[in-house]
Amino acid sequence: MHIMYIDESGDTTPLSQGGKKFLILTGCIIFENDIEKILELTLEES
Repeated sequence: MHIMYIDESGDTTPLSQGGKKFLILTGCIIFENDIEKILELTLEES
């Protein structure tokens, strides 16, 4: 199975209060079988 992770960030201040018009989407698609290896690598970097 594939798993899709999407993260969203940007300026949440309303435009009427000087906010900016931008939104950043990042993400990845991983195989379910790779989850354990990804977690191991993430914990090693912490």
